[in-house]
Amino acid sequence: MSAAPLTTKELARKLGSVKTTSNLKISTSSPSKQGQPLNYLVVLDFEATCWDSTTKAPGKHEIIEFPAVILDVESGKLVAEFQQYVRPTENPVLSDFCTELTGITKEQVQSSQTIHHCLRDFDRWMKESLKKFESCEFYDHANFKHRTSVQNGCSMSTKLAAFVTWSDWDLGQCLQNECVRKKILKPRELNSWIDLRHFYRNFYKRNPSNLQDALENVGLKFEGRAHSGIVDAQNTARLAAVMMKDGCVLRITRNIQSDGRRVHSVPPPSSMSAILDRMRNTEEKGKRKHVESEAIDPKKFRNGQLKGS
Repeated sequence: MSAAPLTTKELARKLGSVKTTSNLKISTSSPSKQGQPLNYLVVLDFEATCWDSTTKAPGKHEIIEFPAVILDVESGKLVAEFQQYVRPTENPVLSDFCTELTGITKEQVQSSQTIHHCLRDFDRWMKESLKKFESCEFYDHANFKHRTSVQNGCSMSTKLAAFVTWSDWDLGQCLQNECVRKKILKPRELNSWIDLRHFYRNFYKRNPSNLQDALENVGLKFEGRAHSGIVDAQNTARLAAVMMKDGCVLRITRNIQSDGRRVHSVPPPSSMSAILDRMRNTEEKGKRKHVESEAIDPKKFRNGQLKGS
């Protein structure tokens, strides 16, 4: 009789990717001591207009559910939640397939706001929520070099947040393309994010078929209705918490340039870690001298950039 296949966590532990709980005291250590540069994760998972494979799509995808949850990295708990249904304008009538897949009805979207107003409400909610966590700001690539300078206000006492999605589709394609088509200026914070699937594949050395498969392989059960945006976001946050507990250090993987035309990988984690360590050492010694911001030379990191999913 052949042996039962190893779960993702068992395989990762065998390969040395997962630290044992005796070596990693997640429940009692702060994120900085665990090596996590981020304090809060804002997890997104959009639902969009869709059609079955036998039907020719009459147009492009439009977001019809905009959900987000905020995960406190240190406690592993969800501390805030946002959800709005969104009225599509290019193809305002949902297909029967879309309603069956997502559970979202035509009546729900027809009585909702458009994506332009939803983004405004989300931006307000996001900023008000993060204000509750004292000095919290988004860790993005656009102002990365400024965050490496104590003089420019990025002391290690500043709490950092980042967006998280399961793949690059939500922010790299769906929202980006819709905003370009409709000439909508979205919050700049939405131009940088963490692709959790990228880290999952590299950390556990497995390629899950979907989010549910990824959860099951680390011993979690998918909770709720699949393809409900808010439920998917909650489950993605649960997975992120387990991955960090296992020792996976999450950092920004993707960034959209100001021209909006290309999606780029950011400098490799080793570079960020070195800069963060220097910042800690500077604070510990009480130095507050003028420090010139470190410019990130793309050529220097060309061979170390994260690959797209």
